[in-house]
Amino acid sequence: MFVEHKSHPYSQVMSQILWYVARLYKDGARIVLPILIYHGRKPWRRKKSFHTFQHASLPGEFMACFGQRLVDFEAIELSLREPGIEGRLSELPLVERVVLRVMSEIWEADASDYAQWMDEIRELPHSQQRELSASLREYFVNVSKVNKMTVVREVRKMHPGDEYMQYELELLEDLTNETVDSAAKKGRNAAVIEFAKRLIQLGSSDEFIQAATLLSAEEISKIKIGT
Repeated sequence: MFVEHKSHPYSQVMSQILWYVARLYKDGARIVLPILIYHGRKPWRRKKSFHTFQHASLPGEFMACFGQRLVDFEAIELSLREPGIEGRLSELPLVERVVLRVMSEIWEADASDYAQWMDEIRELPHSQQRELSASLREYFVNVSKVNKMTVVREVRKMHPGDEYMQYELELLEDLTNETVDSAAKKGRNAAVIEFAKRLIQLGSSDEFIQAATLLSAEEISKIKIGT
């Protein structure tokens, strides 16, 4: 699963997503579900399907890596604020439904909501469960407006015998503390740094890391030294 989010309309975002997915495939990652989340104020009008793309305008390296798969892509557009969204979500496969339900509520969420999402995630197969919970944990820390450690600790007390919940909430608490400390020391978004480290560990090229994180070549070199 690959998630990209934008706060402003960007006409080339679909090409950008396909390019990222192609590079990740080339690096050995198997992206099944690319998700674009738009949380800006301006209306965004875009094409309904990947089939409308002008293939000739995409880089040759892209076409060699991913071109044959383009015909299999279809874009599904959902507004998480629209009336009846619960009905539309219920029609989706379980993993997509869990992700989109969380995204629709996460901006005003607190640790109590996070604990409820963990219950939904437990319905997924174990491999998806771990991967999705890790992604949502990082996303929750970075976007939730009211995430407070006192609330996390209170929720942990409410689930004393639930080992899975205790484990997930402890990781959430640790990640929040680490993110705050890291951001204060480095003066920038710690999640971007962690993402770059993971790409380095996966053996991604500097060119791809720069495109995915918007870090400079010098910043990437410094991260490599500390990794």
